[in-house]
Amino acid sequence: MTKAIEILRAEMPNFHGSDDEPKNWKSQWEILDFLQQRLKPDVRSLETGCGYSTVVAAESGADHVTVTPSADEQVRVRSFCNKYDIDHANVTFAIGPSCEMLPKLDGELHLVYIDGAHGFPHPCVDWMYTEARLAIGGTMLVDDIRIPSCRMLHEFLMEEPNWTLDRFIGDTSIFTKLAHGNNSADWMHQGINRTYPDFRYLPKAQQWKRDARHAAEWVARATGLTKPIKRVLGIK
Repeated sequence: MTKAIEILRAEMPNFHGSDDEPKNWKSQWEILDFLQQRLKPDVRSLETGCGYSTVVAAESGADHVTVTPSADEQVRVRSFCNKYDIDHANVTFAIGPSCEMLPKLDGELHLVYIDGAHGFPHPCVDWMYTEARLAIGGTMLVDDIRIPSCRMLHEFLMEEPNWTLDRFIGDTSIFTKLAHGNNSADWMHQGINRTYPDFRYLPKAQQWKRDARHAAEWVARATGLTKPIKRVLGIK
């Protein structure tokens, strides 16, 4: 356990919320241990969200960027680091919503921790603006996947061949990037769409009819019997 984690455990500072209503939305201790192991002075890292993980990144010496809409969080984290002699010169704060700040940032990354705004579509947007910057072999952490809007990103990455799930730590999934991918250019090449056409949006009573009709249309195209099968199905 590092000095920073020891102090965080002992002091349990509140970096979030207002001065009148302080909040403590800390990362899991196991995640902080994981970050402490991965973050080194030669690592470039980025997180959406701010808190205990930022203190751990400061102590590590990594070239770290924290994206948060709250200037108060920056003040509290830097003040905490000053109080306990944790050098934070290596940490850059990008103050503003991640959807506005991330497009302004550049440079290769080795680790990305998505733990900012959790409402849809923010986790996916955070990934969209960072995935191309992440080096092959780099690490992508998706936090709070027990929240459906966060789990959507997890489920998407599970289907993509250029990402592999490394492990779960609590409700955080940790992926390794295997290759660069053109994930947004063609929906037909995305793993999440491999079940196309998917008629689960229809009422149950209509799903089997639509599935059967699609299957018949496919057979018609494959066999060249398009016109006879369309007549049977009543399709013009």
